[in-house]
Amino acid sequence: MDNKILNDGTKTLNRWNRNYFFAATVLIALVNIILYAAGGSNWETQFDPGFTDWDELFNIASLWRQFLNNFSHANWQHCLLNMLCFVICGGWLERRKGSLALVGLVLLMSVVGSAFVTAVHGSYAYHGFSGVNYSLYAYAIIDYIFLFQKETRTRENVVSGAILMALIYFAACFDGGVSQVSFRFYPYDFLHNVGHYSSFIAGLIIALVVQSVKIFSRFEKKPS
Repeated sequence: MDNKILNDGTKTLNRWNRNYFFAATVLIALVNIILYAAGGSNWETQFDPGFTDWDELFNIASLWRQFLNNFSHANWQHCLLNMLCFVICGGWLERRKGSLALVGLVLLMSVVGSAFVTAVHGSYAYHGFSGVNYSLYAYAIIDYIFLFQKETRTRENVVSGAILMALIYFAACFDGGVSQVSFRFYPYDFLHNVGHYSSFIAGLIIALVVQSVKIFSRFEKKPS
């Protein structure tokens, strides 16, 4: 039961890749909800470094603000919808990679994805966890493609991953921003939000780098 429900049964479990009962997914979702409940929609603005020139866009103060932006939300609908999407994707990744690995992924996506959004948008005047979500979507898609290798192609992985891919597409089709929820048959939410597609690209790059490292490490382990 442990291998099939809590952990991907194809990995050798250790403290770094074990799923501790989805603790990371629950903790990250709770942090977002508590921050919004306690500080409202603009609590992160008190950390505004107030840059006035493009050269100052990536100083330490603005990088810290960019990181905090990911954990702020416009309203309760925005917060809870982002957390619902995260719980679905984060739970799948936590089972595949482990609790500590998911925390690391979220922190990495919060930094790299934010940098991509800021560079493309030319401003850090944005907020919301959806950028992190889209980075994780990209990571999950690449991970799903590569799990069709013989050693990881189990029924549990294939079926749960297929369900996740469908849910990611559904999430990408939302329309209405943060004031309402509607649905279109093409990924409107993904294509019409610079934060979403730029974060998705960041997640793709990170995922492909990770998979490339894994492939090269396998080649190095093969006897000559």
